[in-house]
Amino acid sequence: MPGIRFGLVSKPNWNANRPIAVQFILTLVRGHCGQDLDCLRRNYYNIMIRLEQQFNLPAAIDVCKEMVQVARMQKDLKEEGGSNMNLSRYYSALGMNRLATVYIDKALALFDQSGHYFPQVEARMSKLELSVKDRKLGDVLADMDVLLAEAEGKGDSLAIYHLNARMLRLKIDAGRYEEAYKHIAVIEKCRWPIQSGLLF
Repeated sequence: MPGIRFGLVSKPNWNANRPIAVQFILTLVRGHCGQDLDCLRRNYYNIMIRLEQQFNLPAAIDVCKEMVQVARMQKDLKEEGGSNMNLSRYYSALGMNRLATVYIDKALALFDQSGHYFPQVEARMSKLELSVKDRKLGDVLADMDVLLAEAEGKGDSLAIYHLNARMLRLKIDAGRYEEAYKHIAVIEKCRWPIQSGLLF
């Protein structure tokens, strides 16, 4: 079923002070899709991304919460976890770090149940990055090193690449240049497409 074209989404009346506009669009989607959960998820996702691109994050949050409900109805733990990760990103961008952490924890619990390793790594890394604001950078980096060693032990090349790439900037910020060079060396050795036997 084709998606809906929403002219409203690209107009200035989409802003945090117009929650009625969000509800209007959600109602249109529900009327278009009915009980087709795949249709709901697809259209909600397209609207959410458009809103994110406009940095209309309060509205994107409202739509993303609908995606959480759809994933729950589909019993799709990985998708529900991913939507919670998006909520965490949005709350973090709005400076609401407590809520950002709450939604990461929800995502982690779902990823643990799903048995998919890379999403767990991404969520754990995101939580560590958030904690930089409240902890010493050296302590956070030590925890990241432990996470990287775990990924290396599992031989998951996608997780290894992902962690090295995200740790690189923090190691440079900390002035730990020798370690940063090691991350660069690992990244350069990665071959594409990077494989992860623990992902779909």
